[in-house]
Amino acid sequence: MLANTEEKAEGLVDVEKWKFMMKTAQGGGHRTLLYGHAILLRHSYSGMYLCCLSTSRSSMDKLAFDVGLQEDTTGEACWWTIHPASKQRSEGEKVRVGDDLILVSISSERYLHLSYGNGSLHVDAAFQQTLWSVAPISSGSEVAQGYLIGGDVLRLLHGHMDECLTVPSGEHGEEQRR
Repeated sequence: MLANTEEKAEGLVDVEKWKFMMKTAQGGGHRTLLYGHAILLRHSYSGMYLCCLSTSRSSMDKLAFDVGLQEDTTGEACWWTIHPASKQRSEGEKVRVGDDLILVSISSERYLHLSYGNGSLHVDAAFQQTLWSVAPISSGSEVAQGYLIGGDVLRLLHGHMDECLTVPSGEHGEEQRR
């Protein structure tokens, strides 16, 4: 048994790891984002958080989990760590605008991945990497221009393409929003 664990609804939780993630989120208001940080990605219109779900609809990859939106941040499902895709950057360095990123789900330890199956694109958490790039739309501060800052509104782009991760509007059914 781990020395610093608590029994919760989702099983044993490492208290020190959870405290670190909460500190990062609470203190991350307008701090420069560093590679290796745990982050929450909140959808700007719905206010919901991008999370790794416990379901899997993928017929191609049975080990992949669905990714969707969730209202609360209970547990580790909504937490992602940000890693550099390039060997030119390393953990602890500032995340620059335009860098290629890899996002890893803390709960499943799988990559945020874009896959194609059954004639459509799906976002899931899988063992296959997908490169993402971020394009800030607006910033709460111009202190560290050229770097990402906690609280920035950004667009998550797939690799070097102009296609970005979006959520269907409320007109679409719940099934399509997952």
